Amino acid sequence: MKSFKLFSVVAVLMLLAAFVPAASAQTTYSNATVQGKYQFQFTGVSNPYGYYTNCNSNNNCTWVPVNNGNCPTNENCQNNPTIKFTFGYFEFDGNGKITFLAFSGFNPGSSTPNQGGTGYGTYTVGSAGNGSINLTITGATGDGCTVTSPCTQSGIVFYFNAAQTSTGVAQVLVLHSYPNPGSGSGDTNAGEAFHQ
Repeated sequence: MKSFKLFSVVAVLMLLAAFVPAASAQTTYSNATVQGKYQFQFTGVSNPYGYYTNCNSNNNCTWVPVNNGNCPTNENCQNNPTIKFTFGYFEFDGNGKITFLAFSGFNPGSSTPNQGGTGYGTYTVGSAGNGSINLTITGATGDGCTVTSPCTQSGIVFYFNAAQTSTGVAQVLVLHSYPNPGSGSGDTNAGEAFHQ
């Protein structure tokens, strides 16, 4: 009976070794590991400061963000957490540059809730499969981002734990964006980017 149990354990280990790839054949990553087009989706929380106005009999009200922190007289200002989302794609060149960014989104806590735009940026990949993204937004609906007066988005971090063995390219990036100055109190996003 003992030899049957030992044989079973050895057989299972051999099957695992044969059919389950190693955690990663590549143990050190670089900017070249992240290259090509990645579609992404972020979901997050916006926590803008403002007040409700024009409430009707069904308690349907309009949210009015207060961007300067000064609540108008006779209004009851507060922080109002809302769900927001953004989707689009990045094009990574494999050398630390994001050559193109296009995105669309909806943030009901913003004075311009329908959002979208284009841009470019830079990225770095650490040897353990973690990295960061810095974006320059040059064309956006709302927010006033233009070619002559671009906006920046920094602090987007990503992680992947394996690259495709045959190409050495990361297939999925797990993304997280920390609060960005000017985007409300405590805004945050999380999502994924998938290699195309």
